[in-house]
Amino acid sequence: MNSPIIDQFLEYLRLERHFSPYTARCYGADLRQYADFMSGDNGEATGEQTATTTAAPPVSQKMIEADAIAVRRFLSHLDQFEYSAATMARKIATLRSFYKWPMRRNLVQANPM
Repeated sequence: MNSPIIDQFLEYLRLERHFSPYTARCYGADLRQYADFMSGDNGEATGEQTATTTAAPPVSQKMIEADAIAVRRFLSHLDQFEYSAATMARKIATLRSFYKWPMRRNLVQANPM
């Protein structure tokens, strides 16, 4: 899933943090997987739905507004894929780095990580 916030974050990693293209690509894949989870594209529910619910907020907004419970649900969801410990550590590092970025720019009130 493409998301403007993911693209902006990856640009920040490449231009300001000087991440290697490979590392930035891996972080991008991790964040797209997270975005898919947050949008419900993986079969997971993204929250309670009611008959009066209007259009869902964009995934960028869902990612910014996520709380610690949403992040834990995502990490729990990853258990079904049986990733190696190193891959899980990178996915957690991706989320930590991602949520530090909007904190520095005053886009979020709290860091769910």
